[in-house]
Amino acid sequence: MGVITLQHYIREKCREAVVKQMEHAGYKAVLNRALRLPETGQPHRLPSGVPVSVFPIATLPGCPDGWLRDAGSYVCPVSPDWGLWFSWTMNDELNTAVLPVVKGMNPITGGMMEGLGLEQYADKCPRHDKPFGHGRYCEECGFTWPSQNYVAHPNTLWWDGFRSSDGLVRQFFFTEDEERDIASKVIGKQNTVPAFGFAFFKPVNPRIPPQNQSHILSGLWSATSSSASGSSISSVGAAYCLGDRQVYSSGLVSGDSGIRSYSDRSGGRQTTLCVQSQPARRSVVTKKRRKPKKSKSVSVGAGAEIMQNLVADTLGVDGWNPDPCAVIRLYFCFEQQFREIVDRGGVHQLEVKADGYMNGLEVG
Repeated sequence: MGVITLQHYIREKCREAVVKQMEHAGYKAVLNRALRLPETGQPHRLPSGVPVSVFPIATLPGCPDGWLRDAGSYVCPVSPDWGLWFSWTMNDELNTAVLPVVKGMNPITGGMMEGLGLEQYADKCPRHDKPFGHGRYCEECGFTWPSQNYVAHPNTLWWDGFRSSDGLVRQFFFTEDEERDIASKVIGKQNTVPAFGFAFFKPVNPRIPPQNQSHILSGLWSATSSSASGSSISSVGAAYCLGDRQVYSSGLVSGDSGIRSYSDRSGGRQTTLCVQSQPARRSVVTKKRRKPKKSKSVSVGAGAEIMQNLVADTLGVDGWNPDPCAVIRLYFCFEQQFREIVDRGGVHQLEVKADGYMNGLEVG
C-alpha cells in the first residue's frame, strides 16, 4: 500500500484547522503557489497562483520550540520546486504599506532585517553613507538601489521574488538545495529563520480616494475561455475600479478546476495577472515511497526573471506610522517535517465560544 498524499493526510488529520488566508489585527495575507517559471533569457509576466493551505500555529502544538506562538503566526507544508508569490490585495491598497521578510532578509534590498521600519533611499547609500550616482547607483555596492524597502500604493500589493539591480525580480521558489538559498548566502545561514514575515503599516493621515477612483462595484460580468486542455471554462464575478485600473475578481467557476482571477486593463490592455487553472486530476497509481530521510530545511531560491517594477511611494516614510500595526509570520517546512509536527503534537482545535465573556454564565 502506497504512502498517502499530503492532501489526503491533511483531510484526515487536520482538515478543521486549515485556512487559506492569514489574518492579524484586521490585516490579511495569502501565500500563492505558482508554476516555477523556466529560465528563457527573457523576463516573464506575473505568474498565476492559487492560495496555499496554512495552519494557525496555535493549532499545532508539535511545532519546534523556537517558533513564535504569537497571534498572527502560521505554519504551512511546502514541496520543492514550487514557485510562489505574496498577495496583500485584500487590504486597503491606498492606506497599507507592507514590509516583506524572507528568512530574515528583505527581498527588495537584500538587507538583513534588524528591525521593522520603512525606509526610502533618495540621496545616499544606506550601507556606505555615500552619495548615489545616477539613478541611485552605488559604486561600492555595485548595483542600483530600489526607491524603498516596502510595497505601497501606487504599486499593487503583491510581491513575486528577489529584486535584481535592474529592477526586475527573480521568482521565489522552494528547493532542497541549500546552495541556492539566497538568504543564507546574503545574510548568513545563522541569521535565517524558516519563515516569511509581513509587517503592515497604516498612514498617519489616511488617504481618501477621489469619488471617481474609489473601489466601486461595477456589476456582474461573465466570461468563457479555453483551458490548456481545450475544455471551456466559464466564470462570473464582480468588477471594480481603482484609479485608472479596472480589475475583475472572479467568483464561481465551472470547468476542469477552480480559478480565481484578477485582470488588469490599464492602458487598454487586458493582462491576466493571477489566474490559476490546475490541471485536471488523473487517475494514477501511487508508488510506494522510499524510507523517509531526515527532514531537510527549506531553501528559497531565485529563479527566472519576472517583470515587476517597484514604483516610489509618494506618501514618503514620514507619512506612515513608524511602528507596524500588524505582523503576520508564516513558518514553512517540507512535507515530512509537517507530518512529524502533526504526529508529535496532534491538532488543537480552536474552540470558539458563542457567548464570549458570558460563557458559562446563566443567560436567557
